[in-house]
Amino acid sequence: MTPEEKAEQLFNRFYFDTLLNELEDAKDCALIAVDEILFIVLKYNDTQPEVTYWKEVKKEIEKL
Repeated sequence: MTPEEKAEQLFNRFYFDTLLNELEDAKDCALIAVDEILFIVLKYNDTQPEVTYWKEVKKEIEKL
């Protein structure tokens, strides 16, 4: 899955699958999720491809 596809998937899960029907709320929640993933990846599994992937996902969410 590309970072753009993952960003859309995370956003859509928060926007359509929850009660968060406000665009900015869903976007903020998706960004929080990615920040948490990045924290764990950097702390326990500092592999550059994973870090790069999740940073790209974050950039794509910010574009939504």
